[in-house]
Amino acid sequence: MTPSDVASTYRPTLFSIAYRMTGEVMTSEDIVQDVLLKWVNRSSESVQDTKAYLAKSVMNSSLNHLAQAKRQREAYKGMWLPSRF
Repeated sequence: MTPSDVASTYRPTLFSIAYRMTGEVMTSEDIVQDVLLKWVNRSSESVQDTKAYLAKSVMNSSLNHLAQAKRQREAYKGMWLPSRF
């Protein structure tokens, strides 16, 4: 399969995985695009199952994004406003 065939075939599946994990459309599109770009630049001969490889890569990238977002929330440097309750 050519890279464009792979992208058009697997993009909806990869997007659905990323969206279910992150809950954000733009972030999911970015994750899928990054994974596909890395796959194109990588030698595909070493990959036995393209769909499984791409799905696992999207899952890992989504988990990395969620972990980074959590670290950013925990390291908030702004002023904390008092709660009403």
